[in-house]
Amino acid sequence: MIPMNPLVYCHVFVSMPVQRAVHQHIVSNIPPPFPARSPRIVKMVSVNWVDHRTFGLSMQVYGSVSHHVMNIMGVAIMEAQYTKHIRGLLHDDECGKIIIHNDLAVMLQDTESIPADIAVSLSEKKIGFRLDNADLLFVPLRKYSYWYIVVANFRDGRFEVICPFKDIAIIQSDAFNVICKFRKVFKAVHSRSTRVDIYDMPTVFGSVSNQTNHGVFVLQLLLAYDGKTHFHFKEEHAKPLRESITYYLCTHEENELIMPEMKDIARQHHKQKVTVHLHGSQGKSFFVSCKIFSSFF
Repeated sequence: MIPMNPLVYCHVFVSMPVQRAVHQHIVSNIPPPFPARSPRIVKMVSVNWVDHRTFGLSMQVYGSVSHHVMNIMGVAIMEAQYTKHIRGLLHDDECGKIIIHNDLAVMLQDTESIPADIAVSLSEKKIGFRLDNADLLFVPLRKYSYWYIVVANFRDGRFEVICPFKDIAIIQSDAFNVICKFRKVFKAVHSRSTRVDIYDMPTVFGSVSNQTNHGVFVLQLLLAYDGKTHFHFKEEHAKPLRESITYYLCTHEENELIMPEMKDIARQHHKQKVTVHLHGSQGKSFFVSCKIFSSFF
């Protein structure tokens, strides 16, 4: 194990009133489990969605983040970067991100799964682009109810295991197994890649928090981690992050189900400008819509 020794920036995460108001509305109106089905609240690219109850329970204080919320966050981020790309609004220093769906992440964790089966879902023919054209590939994983991330940092030539809790040993074995399986999958997909030598990429580990709000911290890492700036989360960061992420997803430009209440809240706070930045560095001409990428979800 090679420890990760980055420059750590202890960020102060503060939500704005409009974000707090949206979050409060969502968690205060969580539908009961019965008798009716919970309505969908965030939907993107037609086939990717999460319902109000699942989303609200995930984003409430001390809520355990569902894999459905993790999936929709990945879709939202990739759709946002693709939209910026086609509009010519991307900065030269923004990185290209791929965020793996939970179904494939579970297959990577399964010691009995066959790499060739996973490779089919990640082939260029299936998803419409080459994996090795990305800068960062994120694999959000859950082990013993703990969320963490494996990042294949193709730009800098390393695997990064990022844990939003102190005891890295909890997931160390699982992370090594995932990376071992991913190397085989990548080699099956891109056996002649000239950009990435997948077996020459070392593995580094890092903890970005001593707290237990691991799910919401992982959501923020998906949104803002760029392979350069490393975050350090504190207990008091959890609530404003839940508020800002709830706002981000509920009011996302690609959300097909923006609630009328969200628009009313936004109008009440119309003087505030809320901007979510997708940080990145050393980017290239890579960006793809989830309309292609989500074909195997």
